[in-house]
Amino acid sequence: MANKTELEVMTLVSQEQSGIKKLKVLFENSPEKAFTPLFLKEISGVRDWTRTIRKIRTQYNINIEWVKPTPPYPHGYYINKI
Repeated sequence: MANKTELEVMTLVSQEQSGIKKLKVLFENSPEKAFTPLFLKEISGVRDWTRTIRKIRTQYNINIEWVKPTPPYPHGYYINKI
């Protein structure tokens, strides 16, 4: 399977209606890509987006990991580890 460009992924994400589906599509199509908490909050449009990510982990068995803050990512990030 060929990797999708950011534009292709964001097009797929924008076609989804619910926050959980938007985040699921984003992580499924962006393996090993870091996403900041602010970005995920904005994309999902869900107030409790962290709970939504936990639900995606269990319901769809996607290996989404939280990475603690680092100098390039002072607020930490989430990543779909393959």
